[in-house]
Amino acid sequence: MSKYLFLDIDGVLNHDEWFESVHYKKHQENWKKSMFDPECVARVNRILEATGARLVVSSSWRSMTDLEEIFAGVGLPTTFWRTPHADMLNYRDDTDLYSRDYDDPKWWRGSEIDYWLDRYDPGSNYVILDDDCDMLPHQMEHFIQTCGDKIHTPDLYINNNGSGLTETVMNKAIDILNGDTD
Repeated sequence: MSKYLFLDIDGVLNHDEWFESVHYKKHQENWKKSMFDPECVARVNRILEATGARLVVSSSWRSMTDLEEIFAGVGLPTTFWRTPHADMLNYRDDTDLYSRDYDDPKWWRGSEIDYWLDRYDPGSNYVILDDDCDMLPHQMEHFIQTCGDKIHTPDLYINNNGSGLTETVMNKAIDILNGDTD
């Protein structure tokens, strides 16, 4: 069975604690590199190595044409897929972008991930790492919500032992992908 890691970037590979760090502040001139917490990057790589999962970028960063170059610069895999944006899916309509009802699940990131899985590898195992919770009900056992900051999401901060892609979140992802969900 194939395994996939659906990866958001903001709130997963960077987070408020990172933006307050000395390392970030020293390297801000190279935003493409400084936007990524090296510990979070290392944890993504450990997930991929420990599980054999393949990477799918579901972040809004997926539209960037130089994302492979950015990933290479921070030590992430440069071979990955990208989920489509909701407005590019089969149910495309002529609704004005600003008048759409974003409470409608068809506009959620979970729908974009569902579309990708249905199209490319139905029945596969996967994990979704994201700081937002716009996933579909049937995805919840595959979804790990990361914490962007301890002020706005204190329960997540406690459960995940910090912000972004923590060791706790990494271990949960590895367990799900390797089928050890006890």
